[in-house]
Amino acid sequence: MCSFSAQFGLEVFTLKYSELPRYLLNLGIEEATNEDLVYIKEKIDKPVEPENIIILSSSGRRYLVIGRISIAENELEMFEYPYFAPHR
Repeated sequence: MCSFSAQFGLEVFTLKYSELPRYLLNLGIEEATNEDLVYIKEKIDKPVEPENIIILSSSGRRYLVIGRISIAENELEMFEYPYFAPHR
């Protein structure tokens, strides 16, 4: 089992489209490829700014998210949600 000394929160703002599963294990973030751009154009048929395309990878699969993303280190415990935690 892995143990990390830091926790990170990932938030997506102005979500336009996503293909996310319920759980993401071994999470990674990748840049969109040319094939991803073609897929997006066919899928939503609207122009999308490249900086708003996020590819999240999990256990060998890639998932498309269109929106703005924020990743920040935090001091929350595993499975502790920032919405319910007292301000630190």
